[in-house]
Amino acid sequence: MQQAEQLFTRVLTNITNRWAATSGLLKTAQAGSALASTHIAQDNRQFVEAFLSDPGNDRLFGDKAGFVAWAGGADGLSANITREQLANFSARRRTACGLGVHARCA
Repeated sequence: MQQAEQLFTRVLTNITNRWAATSGLLKTAQAGSALASTHIAQDNRQFVEAFLSDPGNDRLFGDKAGFVAWAGGADGLSANITREQLANFSARRRTACGLGVHARCA
């Protein structure tokens, strides 16, 4: 009987620890997502402006003006980068949730 109690205690402890880790990750991600989105967007905008204004990067483009126009300018390019980063984060968050103890994911 003692062996069953030890096994039950280990299983319950494992489940509790996984739930705590998963729910903590999800709560942290949800709480900070608006602030993180704003900072990521600002960082991406600065990166795009610096990248596009650096003459050393001109050699990477066959038609820089055409690419910038196609991408929607610096605004469109930085918004697209931000959108992709946030989508990747959301996918990773859902994966982490699925690997946990089937915590409630939003």
